[in-house]
Amino acid sequence: FFKPPHIVLKVYKRLSRKQELPHRRKMFIKHFLGDAKGNAAKAARLAGYSPRSAKQIAHKLLRS
Repeated sequence: FFKPPHIVLKVYKRLSRKQELPHRRKMFIKHFLGDAKGNAAKAARLAGYSPRSAKQIAHKLLRS
């Protein structure tokens, strides 16, 4: 690909944004280490996730 000499192409770097954890995930961690005493499904329920799918959500959160 040829370009005329008066055209200057700039390469921009992508800045990575530091994102905080969502509130519910913070609550999950707090309950997992505190009230639930390592019980991930109970921690998910206490954090406000659906009681019916707490076990699956807890497994997913622990893997990520």
